[in-house]
Amino acid sequence: MGKYKRYCKNCGRWFDSDDTEFKACPICGGFVRAVKCNRCNYEWTPHKGTYPKTCANLSCKSPYYNQERSEKFEHLRKERKQ
Repeated sequence: MGKYKRYCKNCGRWFDSDDTEFKACPICGGFVRAVKCNRCNYEWTPHKGTYPKTCANLSCKSPYYNQERSEKFEHLRKERKQ
């Protein structure tokens, strides 16, 4: 599984990539521009040609937007939401 999640607006599919630069979609060949936060599910288009350091969502700003949450503390997050 790649480090970065990418969304292709041409074919509408998500795929994983290890590249830090924007490349063509391996499925349809379209140019990929969207980035998605794995923490808050926010989707945005970065202004530069490389991936940002933090999530662009003002309420999130997580530097770990490209990593999945660990299951280790999932029970604590569920208790906190209730």
